[in-house]
Amino acid sequence: MRHLKQSWFRGDELRRLRHLAGLSQEEAAKRVQVGPGSWRQWEIGDQSPHPARLAALAALLECRVTDLVSVPETLAGYRILAGLTQPMVATKLGVSRQAVSQWEAGRMGIADQHIGSLAEALGVDPANLPPPEPRSEGSSA
Repeated sequence: MRHLKQSWFRGDELRRLRHLAGLSQEEAAKRVQVGPGSWRQWEIGDQSPHPARLAALAALLECRVTDLVSVPETLAGYRILAGLTQPMVATKLGVSRQAVSQWEAGRMGIADQHIGSLAEALGVDPANLPPPEPRSEGSSA
């Protein structure tokens, strides 16, 4: 599966850390079970690895995931750092992928009953998540 160029992945840092580890692109790619072409594309910034592959990259290069990515402290950023895709989060919470997408875009609030499980899935404090969707309370005069 090809992934579009993402501004959050730091290909330059991937290259620097690979050099420090004394690995060729081919050897590094083999160790994380991708083709050398994919690894090259990551390093030059034409593609980014799947978020679920970030932990394996960090383990190989003996660094933190946060060394390889530059993501804002947003719901999408927390998801990427957790190595999850929108469908993975949706499955964990029993909601649609579209709901997760709407939450990330800020077009829909997160229902109260999902805050705790979402925070747990992302490995963040619930206070760092966007506020829950407003409750509908009859009209006020």
